[in-house]
Amino acid sequence: MVIDKSALRARFERLEQCARWVREALAGVDEQAYLKDLLLQAAIERNLQIISQIVLDVGTHIIAEQGWEGPEIYEEVVEILGRHGAISQSLARRLRGMAGFRNVLVHEYLKIDPRIVYEVATQRLDDYLQFAREIAEWMERAEG
Repeated sequence: MVIDKSALRARFERLEQCARWVREALAGVDEQAYLKDLLLQAAIERNLQIISQIVLDVGTHIIAEQGWEGPEIYEEVVEILGRHGAISQSLARRLRGMAGFRNVLVHEYLKIDPRIVYEVATQRLDDYLQFAREIAEWMERAEG
């Protein structure tokens, strides 16, 4: 395995930093207050975009380095990781749709639904953090 652990570690640190910022920014903020604060929405969207991109970058890097079947679309990245045991099947199912969410944030910004963003930020953030943990554990097992 030729996976650059320091590069992955740096990405995971950034993922954790962005997740922490999202949690701090939304502490005590209910959905109605969030919907009224356009600056807060922009900050949350950007951090979720970065988090999602990190998951996809790490996933595609691992897939390429392992010589696994390449994804035809970003949506397949977490499925392939789950199929090969780099992440659990349950996490792969929970992350399904994450690439589409990222694509809306990046490319279809006119279609962003702030309610969905709020839901992801308040109810799905742990899935991204779990991704980092499971990949780190998988790397340890793969090297062992």
